[in-house]
Amino acid sequence: MLLGSLISIVNFYWLGRDLRKVFSRLAERATSSVMFKYYIRFVVTAVALYFIISGDLVDIIGLLIGLSTVVIAMVLTTVVAYSKKNCIEEVE
Repeated sequence: MLLGSLISIVNFYWLGRDLRKVFSRLAERATSSVMFKYYIRFVVTAVALYFIISGDLVDIIGLLIGLSTVVIAMVLTTVVAYSKKNCIEEVE
């Protein structure tokens, strides 16, 4: 689970860094740059997962749970934030 979480967090951080750079420039070329970096990130993640799984380094179920932790945390954070916003609007 730890390795899956680490891969997911690094991938999410890498995406955030690229998006901050794009929105600070706001250039036409920025879209192609983001897409190119997306594919690079995808390939790097796929190769890392291939070697981890084929090398039998970790339990696959634990790896999948670890990879899901960031996604689950983002969904739960969004649900909690949205429910708090709705509660505040109902009170007003």
